[in-house]
Amino acid sequence: MTLVYILMVVIFLIVFILIRTRNKMYGYNQKKDYCYHFRNPIIYDLKNINLESYKSSQTIILKIDIKSNFISKLFNPYIKIVSNQKEEDTFFEYGAKGIRYIDISSFCGMRNIQLFTKNCKIISNSVEIFDFENLNIEDKKVLIIAPHADDAEISSFGLYSEAKESYIVTVTAGEYDCKYCDIEENKKEQAKLKGNLRVFNALTTNLLGKVEYQNSIVLGYFNETIKDMYENKDKIFSSKTAGVDDIDYFRRVKHSKIKTNPQSVAKWDSLVNDFKNIINSINPDLILTIHPQIDSNLDHQYITLALLEAMEYLDCDNIKLLTFTNHLTQNEIYPYGKIFSTTALVPKFNEPFIFDKVYSHQLSKNKQIYKYYALETMHDLRDATIQIGFKKAFLFAFRQLRRYINGKEKSYYRRSVRTNEIFYVTNYKELKKAYKDMK
Repeated sequence: MTLVYILMVVIFLIVFILIRTRNKMYGYNQKKDYCYHFRNPIIYDLKNINLESYKSSQTIILKIDIKSNFISKLFNPYIKIVSNQKEEDTFFEYGAKGIRYIDISSFCGMRNIQLFTKNCKIISNSVEIFDFENLNIEDKKVLIIAPHADDAEISSFGLYSEAKESYIVTVTAGEYDCKYCDIEENKKEQAKLKGNLRVFNALTTNLLGKVEYQNSIVLGYFNETIKDMYENKDKIFSSKTAGVDDIDYFRRVKHSKIKTNPQSVAKWDSLVNDFKNIINSINPDLILTIHPQIDSNLDHQYITLALLEAMEYLDCDNIKLLTFTNHLTQNEIYPYGKIFSTTALVPKFNEPFIFDKVYSHQLSKNKQIYKYYALETMHDLRDATIQIGFKKAFLFAFRQLRRYINGKEKSYYRRSVRTNEIFYVTNYKELKKAYKDMK
């Protein structure tokens, strides 16, 4: 009996620690309502959701009020959306409670749609639906601004592989802190290795998405220097890790017809001029970029600011911005739930968050598989060189087990290989206002 008692105490302590850990992992109270101020909802009875009147190209967002049970503190609550033709899962936070907004766009044109809950329940008998116009991506010329190699693939592989024509501009070499370059002992050489590998990835991975080689360029700015360039506009910066001063070391633009700044250096005005030249030479219908209010990475935030300054100079009123986040401000876990599930809207409370509309780009299962392969070509998304020695393999397995147990799985394979890609549509004049309150 003593042994059983001790075992019960140990299990209780483990469960208690896991619950405490998961309560703190989000950076916000997961029992708060999300606050999106969408207008003109259409109300449906929970048991009679019929989307036959909607076009297959529309974005449909469902507003629901949920309450999780005790089991949800250990296992993600989720909703399974089911029709006669398909089913999808949308996951929520551990212990989630309150209003949430989920994407059901892939069910457009279908009837008899049912919602089945797991580890939670829907606490109202009716739901609200909001619809947004389609952007007809297949007819659009698209420019993707990727702060680092892999940002374009994480956010928009499905979209850019289906646009009429796509251009991908990777801004930095991403040469900072290399976890897979430890074959080389010299730290500066490690940074050069990483930068060169990521440049190669940026120029070749999008071939899987049918983007022509000459439509991808790398500007070669140095990692974690963009904010410094903004705050010290007269200074030319060098790499913090690679010991490189010349931006041309990582820059790859000569193979492309995309025009760039011919006098490029690691300065703020040079980056803005690069964007001016790029926009003028491409004349895109849509530009994809990071949203500074929902993404925590400083390179991401200030690269978008440089883009907005260029658009302001050029009066780009006819170009829509599709914004996204790869590093949610509150945590590095969103989107929640399993790979191949559906991404819900980002957590939004009372904080300012500028956008006009939502666009959800749908990915077929085949497209999701190719997106997985695209991410797999990105060296920086892999773990360290686990194949070199038993110790590395053991540490890798231990870290994976720990992440699985505590719920803090940050893998981009899980987070971005989904049935959809979510974008927040706005324009440069409105988005520029986001920087007024930024420190």
